[in-house]
Order: sequence, then C-alpha cells, then structure tokens
Amino acid sequence: MFLGVLAVTAVIVVFSLVECALFFGLNARYWPLGPALHHEEWQTDVSAEIASQSIRESLSLTPLVARERGEGFCFRRKWWHMGAWPRAWLRITDGPAGAVLIYEVRPFVSMVPLAACMFAWFFMGLTRNVALFTIVYIVVLYGYYWKRELRIFDRLGPLRRRLHLIGVLVCDNCGYDLHGRTDAERCPECGKKPVLDRGSGVIA
Repeated sequence: MFLGVLAVTAVIVVFSLVECALFFGLNARYWPLGPALHHEEWQTDVSAEIASQSIRESLSLTPLVARERGEGFCFRRKWWHMGAWPRAWLRITDGPAGAVLIYEVRPFVSMVPLAACMFAWFFMGLTRNVALFTIVYIVVLYGYYWKRELRIFDRLGPLRRRLHLIGVLVCDNCGYDLHGRTDAERCPECGKKPVLDRGSGVIA
C-alpha cells in the first residue's frame, strides 16, 4: 500500500512539473485544458477578424503576461505570482450579431490529484504534517483566495475596457454583459456603472 501511494505521488509530482513547463511556455494545447472555473461571454459589434486584430493591438495594456497562441490568447500572471487561478484564455467565435469573446479562467489541473494523494498520506499516518499543510493550502486557495485572484485578473482590465471601441461592455463588478447599453447605465445585475478606456479612436 505504501509503495503504491508513493508511486502515484511520484507520478503526480512529475505531471505537476510538466504542467509548470507548459504553463510558463504558454502552450497553446495546454491552455484550454482543464475545468473552466470562471466563464464569461462578451459580445462585440465587429467580425472575428477585426476583434482578433483589436485584441492584438491592445495586449500591451494588460499587466499580465499575454501571448496569442493557436485559436486564442493566453494570459497568466508573472512567474512570481502563483495562485489558485493561474491562467486565463480569451478566444473568439462568430455570432449572428458580431464576434463573441469567450473569457475563461482555469487552475492547475494537477492540484486535484495532488490533494487526493495528500489525503491518502494523511489518513495513512505518513508525513502527517506535510500532508495536512498541503491540504489546508489547497483548501484555502480554492475556498477563499480565488476571489483575490479574480480581482487581480480583473477580467483583463485595461485591455477589455479598450475593447469597448468594438462594442465590448462588461460590468467590472460582476461580469454581466452590458452590450447594447449606454456606458451611463448601471448594471441590471449588481447596480454598478462600467469603467471605460475610450482610447483615441475607433479600432477597425
């Protein structure tokens, strides 16, 4: 039993190291994988091609590490800012009224099996202190720290606000899609007014 749990733990540790490499390399195939623990859709007034170009021109506005990869755009925090929600994915799909931007935030996939292994270590009485610390750490990350992580991602902050020029209007507070409303209107979901970056002209 002990050797079995040790072997499984070793495999998960290797998997975690591989995932770290894919994360820091902003790998296009890795970025859309795993559960989307946060999902929003933002309507635009333009085609997918124009929306993609607008995002490219605005990437420098975000404080996150941002790259265009494959069919979308990858975002992560700086390497020294690890957390519960380490990567955001923005992809574009065509819609009847214009391109739709799909914004999703995902955690490290290896967190779940690692937590399961630590539970096994704990209940087997092996390295209880390390296992307990790891369990508490993961519970705190996913049970509390995620709110702070989402605020740091800020729904891509200045980049998204700049995309108001192509029709994107999203509530900063709750993420409600305000497309088609005026920027003076309050969000019908939470009552907050959106914050905009009007830029110097229309992106087209």
